[in-house]
Amino acid sequence: MSDRSSERPTPVFTGGTGKSGTTVVAALLGRHPDAYASVPREIRLVTDRAGLLQLCYGPPRSTSVGRRVTFTLHRWVLPARNERALLKEFTAQMNGAWWSRAGRTAESGLVRSVDRADLDVLVATFLRDFHSGAEQAARELVFGIIAHQDGYTGQRLWIDSTPLNIANADRIARLLPEARFVHMVRDGRDTAVSITRQRWGPNEPFEALRWWSDRLVHAWEGSRDLPPSSLLTLRLEDLVVHDREASLGRLSDFLGLSVAERMRSFFDTRMPADKVRVGSWRSAVPDPNAFQREYERLVARMLHAGVPAALLSAGDDLGEEPRPSPPACMHEAPRSSGQS
Repeated sequence: MSDRSSERPTPVFTGGTGKSGTTVVAALLGRHPDAYASVPREIRLVTDRAGLLQLCYGPPRSTSVGRRVTFTLHRWVLPARNERALLKEFTAQMNGAWWSRAGRTAESGLVRSVDRADLDVLVATFLRDFHSGAEQAARELVFGIIAHQDGYTGQRLWIDSTPLNIANADRIARLLPEARFVHMVRDGRDTAVSITRQRWGPNEPFEALRWWSDRLVHAWEGSRDLPPSSLLTLRLEDLVVHDREASLGRLSDFLGLSVAERMRSFFDTRMPADKVRVGSWRSAVPDPNAFQREYERLVARMLHAGVPAALLSAGDDLGEEPRPSPPACMHEAPRSSGQS
């Protein structure tokens, strides 16, 4: 392992609904010499089931109310054997999917960047210290893993691109108060079509559109109370197509970065304006008019629930005219008592 700075990096969590630009933004930032994009890009042990947030604070926001109540009883009221069961599941995940899983083209997981013996020591220390202070033990595990990742040499920023980061941003900020968040948003219709082409989401466009809507509501709920200094909301279409230079400037300024040479090269060559096909949903769904009506119904429902309009697309045709970038933070929006 290379010599590393004794100062801990600022964690930067990019996220969104999925297929909204979280991974490409992490890759872009990782080209800066002061930033390290995690390998794998999604470490997942923070936000996944039985992950650090669930161990410290309870089930994720997407969990049903009934399961929340059951978990609360088991975690805080019923005997300690239930806590042991959750820690056992955490350990199984650490030895399973978080360590090694099938990626799109190759093996993914911490196996790509952390020595197994180092990880075993970090996990054993976490399990030993968990009962005397769960939050502190979890913090030490996160920063311990970062310090042992190949390629991390003391960079000022460390980046993870798990899409559910934003839905859990309020809880991540409790665990890691120094964290910064980049919420990537994209037109829901194009997002839904992209999701249908993935292994992990709905494969029917209307179902994918509702899936996008639910995830966007969760993302807003998880991030609305963050201070402006901690949250940047950035539209993928602006960054890649409509307002490239201004959006790149907002991103770099938010994180205190210059646009370094390798970052500029990646932006120009790997993120050209034709990379994002704005409005391509029209030719990808069998009944665009019905799809548009369902989209409008979902947008109206989200607006009624208090989701800011700036998180949604402006009008029917994003490709018609460039739009001004949305505000950096959406936490000023009114609260909603529900998710739908």
